[in-house]
Amino acid sequence: MIREASRRRAAHRARVRRRRVAAAVLLGAVVVSAAVIWGGGGTSRPAAARRTTSGGSSGGTGTTQTEGHVRRRLAVAQVATLPSPVQDAAVAALGGRVYAFGGLDPAQASTDAVEVIRGNRVSSGGTLPSPLHDAAAAPAGSGIIDVLGGGQLASVSSITAYHAESGGTAATGNLPTPLSDLSAVNVGGTIYVVGGYTGTTWSDQILAIRDGRAHVVGRLPQPLRYTAVAALGSDLIIAGGRTETGETADVLQFSTVDHSLRRIGRLPRPLMHASAAALDGRVYVIGGLDAGNRPVRAVVGIRPSGAAHLAGRLPRALSDAGAVTSGGRIIVVGGSGPNGPVSAVLRLWLAPTS
Repeated sequence: MIREASRRRAAHRARVRRRRVAAAVLLGAVVVSAAVIWGGGGTSRPAAARRTTSGGSSGGTGTTQTEGHVRRRLAVAQVATLPSPVQDAAVAALGGRVYAFGGLDPAQASTDAVEVIRGNRVSSGGTLPSPLHDAAAAPAGSGIIDVLGGGQLASVSSITAYHAESGGTAATGNLPTPLSDLSAVNVGGTIYVVGGYTGTTWSDQILAIRDGRAHVVGRLPQPLRYTAVAALGSDLIIAGGRTETGETADVLQFSTVDHSLRRIGRLPRPLMHASAAALDGRVYVIGGLDAGNRPVRAVVGIRPSGAAHLAGRLPRALSDAGAVTSGGRIIVVGGSGPNGPVSAVLRLWLAPTS
């Protein structure tokens, strides 16, 4: 993970240099291309969403979809601001609240902070036993959220139980190997972990974890990390991610019932470092990095059939955010924009068109 952090810092410096060169060469020009439609943000700087802790700000656009006789669009608004910018936090929802664990700060240092988001308010939920980033989190029952893997200077295998009521933590088990850059979701009381990085090798495993014990229940077609995962019913939808040779556009479906895995579609373009959450029978893939390592504004909707479409756009280009469904809305926490980590908390929901 030391090498990964160094690559991120180098990529960020390169993006800054490219923007300065582009500004000098293209001053006064207006370039219209397909990238505008998709909202790629690595070489452009869209206006940031207005930040507020007492209400929502409008931002982003969405295509319409019809539910019954009502046409709806994916709406996006910023609803809160974190105490400080953060990317790669592990995010989970429990009891009407969203919890964000750890992450990387603007100096690319790991944090041990636990932030609790309820509506438009953000409060401290305590601290983790040690700073970490690139972990995953999922509800584990009885008011507990499990924080899985991640690391600081190296990947770790620990599973830490966070008690939402008290803010206390306790070691509850271990993954079979150290694992960071993983994705996790709870289906029917079992936490499923997809892919990740051991610190030396990429993982192609799908793990099932219950009561702190993990076992392999599936294999990906190829090792994968930084993939976007959400549950639709008893199925996991696994979209995009980083393979050993680069980003992928594959959309996979894994059944938690019979443990079958198949490819059901493709994203409009390859993406990695995106996040995902389910809403009203679809999975929405939020932001990510494109083939040029640039954050994007696109929100891609995936139907149960695997068909993917551009569902909307974020107020700003974003990768490495945390996303989770809570109270019939998707909450997006932090992430990395063209200039580094951000502090915005976004809400995405389906709103009737006027």
